[in-house]
Amino acid sequence: MSSLRALDDAITALTALRARAADGGIDDEQLSGFVTSCLHDGLFAHALMQPAAEDAAVDSAGGATPDSTPTPDTAATPGPAATPAGDATPPADGTEAAEGEGDGEEEPPNPFAEAEQLITRLGALAKALPDMGLSMPAKAQAFLDNAARVLPRLPQDDTRGDMIAKLLFEGVRVLDVVLQAAVYSAHRAAAAQLIGALRVDMAAVLSAQFDLTFTPSAGLERVDGEPPAGVSAAPRIAVEPAGTVLCVTSRAFVWAGQEGGKAGVLVAGGEVSEYRKRLIGVWRALEADGGSDAREDLDKLARWIDDHADGDPVAEASLTRHVLNLVHDRNRRGGLNGVEKWLLSHLLTHGIKQLPVRVGKAFDDSYSPSKYERQLEHSDQPAGTITRVVRFGLTDPGGLPLQKAVVGVAKG
Repeated sequence: MSSLRALDDAITALTALRARAADGGIDDEQLSGFVTSCLHDGLFAHALMQPAAEDAAVDSAGGATPDSTPTPDTAATPGPAATPAGDATPPADGTEAAEGEGDGEEEPPNPFAEAEQLITRLGALAKALPDMGLSMPAKAQAFLDNAARVLPRLPQDDTRGDMIAKLLFEGVRVLDVVLQAAVYSAHRAAAAQLIGALRVDMAAVLSAQFDLTFTPSAGLERVDGEPPAGVSAAPRIAVEPAGTVLCVTSRAFVWAGQEGGKAGVLVAGGEVSEYRKRLIGVWRALEADGGSDAREDLDKLARWIDDHADGDPVAEASLTRHVLNLVHDRNRRGGLNGVEKWLLSHLLTHGIKQLPVRVGKAFDDSYSPSKYERQLEHSDQPAGTITRVVRFGLTDPGGLPLQKAVVGVAKG
């Protein structure tokens, strides 16, 4: 019982250590040294920790991945048979080599070297995305971070092949998530070409080494008429030609005879209204401007574009106003002034006018509180001076306030 109590105390101490690290209460260099010591010299080096380390590796490999399709389940795999023939795993307990083997003989080749290299290439691709003008969705990045930690710690036994197959399959889904987030991106074509090449290589290794195939196939680029058997195709507003496969939303798989998941793709839906084309231009302007939390605003704008009903002037005016507010909130550096100008002029075609505000002039206390609202701010300007427009003020065609003008006013 004293040993169990000591183990409980150790778990409590490690939990407290993790909490302090998360709060920034521990120097990162010290914490890194502690973790390295545990991994290579102490905690995880002990024989009793091997089963626990294997369980942790399995949990981490499947724990923070995109959730569009089910992950192939270990129970649906052939177990040791999924490991390619010739996998000569070295003894984990330091026992002597078989008779006739010299001490200086080279280790047998790693049968999973190609698969592991593909997972590494996936991580390198993620680092290259910002240089291409793309951002990595949070769930996809979480999986990549997990894979980088898990891969060096996978057990050297018959379960290793199944775990690597899962990581590789999830890697394919990560590529799908990246393209789905970049449907409106000006860089989508370049990203699709780079991602497509890596995805084809992953599919080939999964099929040849692990008897795992997925649908739709890695090379599916168009859907003209009826989609392939077992694949559902949903239309998506896009500037690409009708029938172009924009991204995969979910995948079906067959692993050692066991089936799972559903296959779905987004397909360019054909003719696009001029208004939506302009909104896609706004999306790309936001992408190019970047800044903090750009991904969240881009996803929100994409949903608005998808859900908009063409031909409804009331809905169009309302959507334009929402887009204007989103753009203005991000336009701290002035890079989106041209976008704001177009949105305001488009509102004017619907009879919606902007309330006049003059930055640098004094806030007039006679302004109607139904149309103007001030927000006191620290500034080196004289007290009462309007320092900025927090939100545009708008009136409907009848002159009634549709949206208050919120302005920053210097406290003095």
